[in-house]
Amino acid sequence: MSDSVHRYTLILGSYKELTDVGVVTLETNGLQGKLTEYPALSAGQGPTWISSGTEKNTVLVYDASEIRLYSFTRAEDGSVKDWTCRSCIQPPGWKRIVHGGLTADDSIVMAVDYGASQARTFGIENKDLSSELAISTVEYPGQGGYAPLQYAAHPHGIYEHPSKPWVYVSDMGADLVHFHLLEPSGKLEHQASFATPPCSGPRHLAIHPSGRALYTVNEISLTISTFTIDETDGSLTLCDQDPSILPSHIDLKNPGFNKPDGSRGMQGAEILIPRDGKHVYASYRDSPNNQEDGIAVFEIEQTPPYRLKPDSLQCISTQGHWPRGMQFEPQEEGLLAVANQESHS
Repeated sequence: MSDSVHRYTLILGSYKELTDVGVVTLETNGLQGKLTEYPALSAGQGPTWISSGTEKNTVLVYDASEIRLYSFTRAEDGSVKDWTCRSCIQPPGWKRIVHGGLTADDSIVMAVDYGASQARTFGIENKDLSSELAISTVEYPGQGGYAPLQYAAHPHGIYEHPSKPWVYVSDMGADLVHFHLLEPSGKLEHQASFATPPCSGPRHLAIHPSGRALYTVNEISLTISTFTIDETDGSLTLCDQDPSILPSHIDLKNPGFNKPDGSRGMQGAEILIPRDGKHVYASYRDSPNNQEDGIAVFEIEQTPPYRLKPDSLQCISTQGHWPRGMQFEPQEEGLLAVANQESHS
């Protein structure tokens, strides 16, 4: 454990109707952390996801129908100055961009639209976005078994394999993980789709650092599905385990289904694996009346197929309501930042 002090700048999406991003600094010293809030910054309509940009002090902001590249300078105290939108693209027909990121070599932007049932890739020109460099579009058909939420394909996350030219998309609406080859040009070539259990709703996924296993957090069933990744062709095989991410005292039938009044039940949200590959972290959301939101932590077996250890489940409060994103402190010395959408914390 390091005794040195680290200071990081966190830029947080506000989601849906808001038009700015929050700025918070995180100062760490071992397992101690201190947060300081700064004035919000304008950033389009309802920023839903934020990822690293094409160079230091840049970020990609994904909102309802646009992807924007912002540059900034970072003051000594960690606050943000000179916040500037350098470039912006508006994918035709897109209206609910929910996730995206750059490839490892910073040459391609990948994104998915929940409502349009599509994934797209875009090229980078002089480290900026360009709508003229749209490379490929993949459309996803199908639907799942729970009609109120799975009436169409709803891709919710797009992820690059750590060492192979493979890209995986979690499709909450169709109970599928889509597998693609990423061509050198940046074109996505769909190869196959692999099913999660019926009515599970895979929202996000995480790939084990070994590159040999993949895990989905399932929004509707509030479980984690484990797949092995074939090292030769990237295909997936579903393991025979699907553990719940809820604490044992929550014993509800179909907790992720809508309630009789039409309001949402509980939901699985985000999933992360630290670089050491020893644990998986998956967040879950509760209803406004209960607000028993938390993070499920499982140990991972350290030999293939890297199954979860179901008896190792620990559940930790998010100290807020409706977790949307999570991020490990870059040094990975034991601190995890969680953004709670509805409690604004």
